[in-house]
Amino acid sequence: MTEMRRVTAIRNGTVVDHIPSGNAMQVIRILRIDTDRATPVSLVMNVPSDKLGRKDVLKIEDRELDQEDLDRLALIAPLASIAIIRNHAVAEKMKVELADDL
Repeated sequence: MTEMRRVTAIRNGTVVDHIPSGNAMQVIRILRIDTDRATPVSLVMNVPSDKLGRKDVLKIEDRELDQEDLDRLALIAPLASIAIIRNHAVAEKMKVELADDL
């Protein structure tokens, strides 16, 4: 059985995957995503995950996370994986890591 896509693909932006279930809103706050602005943000919460059991996924259109964002994200989602999307394709993939000095 194939799994149905729960959220549409984005043209450009960032996908944050493997957020511990229930922590997506905290990720939105820590990344200082202004949900009142016109930038679309897609959020899927509490979906099945082989890695975590349950997880949240966040798609942020027209924004690429920088190292400072990744450092903040690592505090609450240390197992998160990041995909940078450009022209509907994955341009970069990375894992979140805590920096040596915060």
